[in-house]
Amino acid sequence: MVTILLGVCLVSAGFAMAQDTSQINQLIKDMQVTNFGESMKAQNELVNMGDPAVPALRQVIFSDPDSWDRVKALNVLGRIGTDSAITVLLEGLG
Repeated sequence: MVTILLGVCLVSAGFAMAQDTSQINQLIKDMQVTNFGESMKAQNELVNMGDPAVPALRQVIFSDPDSWDRVKALNVLGRIGTDSAITVLLEGLG
């Protein structure tokens, strides 16, 4: 019984992580649009997600050719404000 419950918990956690990754990727795309309202909504949702969004934001900073998208990502990291977010923000500014 315990083994089954543990297995269900692990599968549920894996599904939640995959769902978060998919949601974060969509929010990154939404952040990159030129419509200010849509972009701000996505930025606010990324801030609310916190640390799970940091790796995707790091990827934007170091691989997106659009400087405005990089600025948006830096802004979101600053608003997240955790140690990992600030570390990536400082790397991006360096």
